[in-house]
Amino acid sequence: MRRPVAGFCSAVDTGVGIEGLTVAGGVRYKGDTMASGIDGSIPGYTLLDAMLRYELSDGLDVSLNVTNLLDKEYAYCEFSSCRYGDAREISVSINHRW
Repeated sequence: MRRPVAGFCSAVDTGVGIEGLTVAGGVRYKGDTMASGIDGSIPGYTLLDAMLRYELSDGLDVSLNVTNLLDKEYAYCEFSSCRYGDAREISVSINHRW
């Protein structure tokens, strides 16, 4: 049986006097899941993600990314096993483009 999966992400330049700042957000949804040999299903979940990026100079920027922004506890099944999903993750990166 197919289970619904959906995702959406949008980014905007803030335009609030902070030139070079981009704010982005995303929503990920996965419907109920099941594993073989297990009666019933594991409930679906919705997760929020966020990103801030600031352009330091031409070709150089720094980004802050957060997945599972609200640190939601969730579980899912794939094939014959179920597991807990990842907790909130925060990463910072510096990118240079030539």
